[in-house]
Amino acid sequence: MGAITPLGNSVPEFWDGMVAGRSGVRLATRYDIADFPYVIAAEVQNFEPRDYMDAKAARRMARFAQFAVAAAGEALRDSGLDLERVDRSRVAVDIGTSLGGTANVEEQIQSFVAKGRKRVDAFYLPTFIYNMAACQVAIAYGLHGPTTAPVLACATGTYAIGEAAR
Repeated sequence: MGAITPLGNSVPEFWDGMVAGRSGVRLATRYDIADFPYVIAAEVQNFEPRDYMDAKAARRMARFAQFAVAAAGEALRDSGLDLERVDRSRVAVDIGTSLGGTANVEEQIQSFVAKGRKRVDAFYLPTFIYNMAACQVAIAYGLHGPTTAPVLACATGTYAIGEAAR
């Protein structure tokens, strides 16, 4: 298993937080909340992408994909799967999400409005598409099996379990 969560950035940290009854909900800090009626969020804290990937890869990924790559690394280590001895075309990546890098969308729209179209990041499109979490995991770990990104709302987890069983 792998976990990047508001309770901690590893499975043991997450589990310890759950057992202790801690909440990951706190005052929102990553977004301007001035115009919103609520001021709380369950944000991931103390996440440094370069702890999990090189700086160039981190710059080319939205935060949600960075979380996926980090959690997948922990899951791969936990699984005991030796990627040097396995046929990587038989290792699949199946990550469900409903949204991609929405913060990147806002950032690039602001850049476009303030500075014009030539200032929109060339990596903008691949950072916000919802399937990029699965794609970036496959790229980061050299996995060549099926790479899918189901979007099934509340049923996504159940779908992923069914796919894993197949």
